[in-house]
Amino acid sequence: MGVQRKGLSELNSEKYESGIYKITQEQMNKFGEVTAGDGKIHTDPEFAKNTRFKKTLVQGVYLLAIVEKELDAFFQKWGQKGVLEATFLKPITVDEEFRVCIEQANVENDYKVSVVNSKGEEAVAIKCTC
Repeated sequence: MGVQRKGLSELNSEKYESGIYKITQEQMNKFGEVTAGDGKIHTDPEFAKNTRFKKTLVQGVYLLAIVEKELDAFFQKWGQKGVLEATFLKPITVDEEFRVCIEQANVENDYKVSVVNSKGEEAVAIKCTC
């Protein structure tokens, strides 16, 4: 999952889009083991086939960890004083491609961060203050 990044200052306040991410079932299973988040909707493809999603889902905490990684690349003090508020709108399924997008909001130090699914839909909406 190597992703090339540019600082927002280099983008002249334009929207930044990460490289493509894709979480495999193996990664989701390992994450579930480490975090004790081993719910069947995340780790059992046979179970997930019989749900409305038809596939296993990437855990929201895993998605936020990826967002944090992207924010760390932009903001030196993100880990010390960054705050975010996330709203989960749509699921990201295992093996689905997605991106993290960052853009300046109307207020200094506020950013709109999105996890965007393979259809170009916002799956996670995040308000971020750095």
